Amino acid sequence: YMAYCFKGCTNLTQAPEIPVGVTNMNSCFEGCTGLTQAPAIPAGVTDMGRCFTDCEKLTQAPGIPASVRNMSYCFKGCASLVQAPTIPTRVTSMFNCFKGCTSLTEAPAIPANVENMNSCFYGCAGLTRAPIIPASVTDMRYCFCNCKKLTYVVLECDYKYDRFNLAFSGCSSLTAGSIKVPKKAYPFYLLHVDEMDAQKEWFTASY
Repeated sequence: YMAYCFKGCTNLTQAPEIPVGVTNMNSCFEGCTGLTQAPAIPAGVTDMGRCFTDCEKLTQAPGIPASVRNMSYCFKGCASLVQAPTIPTRVTSMFNCFKGCTSLTEAPAIPANVENMNSCFYGCAGLTRAPIIPASVTDMRYCFCNCKKLTYVVLECDYKYDRFNLAFSGCSSLTAGSIKVPKKAYPFYLLHVDEMDAQKEWFTASY
């Protein structure tokens, strides 16, 4: 158990080795603003919520074990992060996961079990292409808000009322036909473009 272990240790520049057997790393390095390199995450860890929140000097993410299920806020505020890790298949929540990762240019693939992507890429100003959003996702609120360079999105999920609010707010590079959605859900997306802060012409029924 290493939840909150080094939270707020602003002078920590190098993380210690994480012992085998740890399962909870929630908020472990949160606010470690001087941390430049992440430790290896051992197999068996299930909770990485807030693990590296606001580690603003962290440039590379560690490998995420297959056991991890919660990545909410995991890399939020990691402004120097240039490469995202592979997301394990058991992950269900990516709420705020990469929010404010302004140096991130490429998003990771989103596995089929993910349900919550609320604010996942909020403010990722360097992101040009979104990952395919799987059918399992039910919450997309603010997901791509202020992703100013985003040009292409594929949504395999149905529209969920009140769960897509401002999903594309500030996405000034989206153009006609740049958001592909399922045919059966297409009419619902068009009905709720105002809630998403989007334009009707951005959407196309592709499959």
